[in-house]
Amino acid sequence: MGMAKSITSVWVIDDIDDQTLITIAFKNIDPIILVTLLDKDEAFLNHIQQASPLAKLVLLDLNMPKINGFEALKELRANTKYDAVPIIVLTTSSNSTDKEIAWSLGANGFFNKPVTYTELMNVIQKVAIQWHVFQN
Repeated sequence: MGMAKSITSVWVIDDIDDQTLITIAFKNIDPIILVTLLDKDEAFLNHIQQASPLAKLVLLDLNMPKINGFEALKELRANTKYDAVPIIVLTTSSNSTDKEIAWSLGANGFFNKPVTYTELMNVIQKVAIQWHVFQN
């Protein structure tokens, strides 16, 4: 009897259009990946307090309609449960100040959000490999 594969959970904090594309990208890499979509302030804050199991990886956009990405990053890093969880910023911003702030707040990676779906797939694949999303 082999051990059951634990479900890998990835959280995507972004607006709805990009969430859809990112979910498809992860499912194409490995259909068993559980993608949790978060975008509302209260829902997000409740989720990070109560979530179990924790995410293997958090993908975070900086420019969102309801929640500021830097605030979200701060909230996650203020909670010691998330010390070991990689938080990757995936944003349309190419502003170097944004990048510096993200690093200073505890981001583990910073990627510019590509324009095409193919490029997005490549970035998601890179992120998944670099931060060991596939390893149990």
